[in-house]
Amino acid sequence: MLVISLKVILMNQNKKVLLVEMDENNTFKKICEYYDINYAPLHLYNAYKQNQDVLEYLNTWFKGRAIPTW
Repeated sequence: MLVISLKVILMNQNKKVLLVEMDENNTFKKICEYYDINYAPLHLYNAYKQNQDVLEYLNTWFKGRAIPTW
């Protein structure tokens, strides 16, 4: 079984926000590096500041922004 992962930089216009690892199902598996959390979407920023699971919020946010496959 071949497992594919891809490192992706989340950007806000021309500002790097974070580097994440994504699997073949378009699910974020790991946050590798924070660049500038101040430019993150508000849900992610708040989760980070409150020491919550940013990865969970990131996946929920990303799925809400995705183009439906149907």
